[in-house]
Amino acid sequence: MILVTNNSNLEFDEKIRKIREMTEEDDSILFAIATCYEDGDIDIRRALRKADEDMYEDKKEYYSRYPGRRYR
Repeated sequence: MILVTNNSNLEFDEKIRKIREMTEEDDSILFAIATCYEDGDIDIRRALRKADEDMYEDKKEYYSRYPGRRYR
């Protein structure tokens, strides 16, 4: 888990896009990304739950794009 502060939603999304772009073509680097952006007071449990759900969706999408890569 990485907590990012003092970024707008656009800045946050751009950081995630760059991470995906840098690692997309390297078969030796495999990980799922899940995000939860919130302004103001943060309910950390709700944020973790949402991010966890998004992580599984990210994995599902990845393996549908790259069916030959082994699921972990």
